[in-house]
Amino acid sequence: MKVKGVVEAALFSSSHPLRIAEISDRTGLSKDVVKKALGDLRGRYNRGGSAIEISRIGQSYIMKVKEEYSDEALEFSDAQIDHDVLKTASLIAYHQPIMQSDLKILVGGKVYNHVKVLRGLGLVITRRKGPTYELVTSGTFSEYFGLPSSNREIVKKVMAERIGIQ
Repeated sequence: MKVKGVVEAALFSSSHPLRIAEISDRTGLSKDVVKKALGDLRGRYNRGGSAIEISRIGQSYIMKVKEEYSDEALEFSDAQIDHDVLKTASLIAYHQPIMQSDLKILVGGKVYNHVKVLRGLGLVITRRKGPTYELVTSGTFSEYFGLPSSNREIVKKVMAERIGIQ
C-alpha cells in the first residue's frame, strides 16, 4: 500500500477531522510520514483542479468539498440536520453570543427544540444567564461545517460570507 493512499483513505472515510497523531496511531505510520503525506495530498488537490480539498482545522485535517462547489454538492447530499434547525444554527453562529430569549424573537417557540437538537449534536454550548441561556457555537460546530477555525469572530465572518452579508 502507498502511504499517501492510506492517509487519503483515512480522511475520506472519517466523519470528523483527524489529528496527525490519530492517523499515525490507527495506521501504524510515523507522525512525520503522515505529516509529509498530508502536505503532498493538500498540494495535489490544490493543483489538480479538484472539487475536493484537504483543510486544516486547528490541529486536525478534513477532506471536504471546496466552497465553490458546495451548492452543487448539497443537491446530492442527505440532510443530516433539519433545514429549520440549520437556520437556527446559522443565526447562533452569526450573532453569538446570543441570548436564547433574543433568538426566540427571531425564530419563535420552536427555538427550544432547535437548541436541544444542536446541544445534542455538540454544536452549541449553553450557559445559564438569569432566566435564559447564552448560546455560542462549539469547536465541534467548526469541525462539522468545515470552518477554518473555531474562533468566534472567524466563525461570524465565514457565516456572513456564506449568507452574503459583507
